[in-house]
Amino acid sequence: VAAKRATRFGGAAIVLADKAALFVDGRYTIQAREQVDTKLFSICDLVADPPSRWISREAPRGAAIGYDPVDTSGDGSVLFVRSDCEGSPGGS
Repeated sequence: VAAKRATRFGGAAIVLADKAALFVDGRYTIQAREQVDTKLFSICDLVADPPSRWISREAPRGAAIGYDPVDTSGDGSVLFVRSDCEGSPGGS
């Protein structure tokens, strides 16, 4: 499981073994749908369905969550880790 911030869109992407999502705010929804393969990525609203909520709903219970601490600013990394998940900077 990996999570990485998408800097060109000002959002985030989360990739699980069987699904992936790109999170953008309303300004980039059209651009994301035009530039991203929506067969591979769901396009999610960064505010209405934030990464923390999506990963809590979609990641398997007990999953190890990897994230890149260089690309995850401040407390943002905490959003990707649930109490029943094991966080791992830079890997799964």
